[in-house]
Amino acid sequence: MINAVTKNYANIGGITGSDEVWFNVGDNRYYTGSSRAIGGAVLGVIDGTSVLIETVPQSTGSHSVAADCKHNTIFVPQVAPLAVVGTGGDTTIVGAGICGSSNGCVAVYVHDVDQQDSEDNLCRNGGNDNEQHGHNSGHGNGQE
Repeated sequence: MINAVTKNYANIGGITGSDEVWFNVGDNRYYTGSSRAIGGAVLGVIDGTSVLIETVPQSTGSHSVAADCKHNTIFVPQVAPLAVVGTGGDTTIVGAGICGSSNGCVAVYVHDVDQQDSEDNLCRNGGNDNEQHGHNSGHGNGQE
């Protein structure tokens, strides 16, 4: 994890291959699209103190992630299977399992926070302009 303002960084044990990282001010967590993680693509969930909370398996090549701080929803596009789209398709059964079909989809995860966290959430009180995100892949503008 790298703070773009201060240039401070922290190595996060247990996760590799992150293409995109999104900080969600709504729940004070970082989410990673880790397509090159050891063992396969995952959604990485990291708390505000840079501790890996969990990894969630994703479809092959799944590398994008975004979060909505108002609702604490996390979005991860899933690739359709190799047999459907050819080169670049999912070579596992993970994406089809998440999507419930072989069409690909955008997986939506929800992080429920307790009432006190909700009351203190600056995003809920001040709009969506508190979102911060970035890429490790050189895109630079935080958008794909």
